[in-house]
Amino acid sequence: MQIVEYSRWDHRIFCPVTGKPVFNEAMEPDVPTFRALWVEEVIDDPTIASPELAEAWVTYVAREDVVEDGVDLRTFLSGIDQEGWVAFACTWCGLACGPVSETCWVVLDLQMEIDDEDEMDTEAIDSPTQ
Repeated sequence: MQIVEYSRWDHRIFCPVTGKPVFNEAMEPDVPTFRALWVEEVIDDPTIASPELAEAWVTYVAREDVVEDGVDLRTFLSGIDQEGWVAFACTWCGLACGPVSETCWVVLDLQMEIDDEDEMDTEAIDSPTQ
């Protein structure tokens, strides 16, 4: 699986297929292309919507070296062979008592065919008048 890395100051991630935000205001997955989410703080407790990916994850974390050495999510995701699936490694940056950052990995199926009701809503953009 391809991993695309980028940094943002906010938590907004948009699905390239639907054009909609991946997460709703409650930070729950809200697009049909969503397959999985790992958050750096709780890397061993992902949200996985795909049965194939869930099975691969269980097998991966059951390995002895993962238990002893910890999760290497880049290696795990790179080993998943699902055509059209892309993992977005999103690092959010901000300030608290100094600079802070957190990375999450969102897996989306970019080859999923979307029904008409799932397609991006388009709005007319008014051009400025002078």
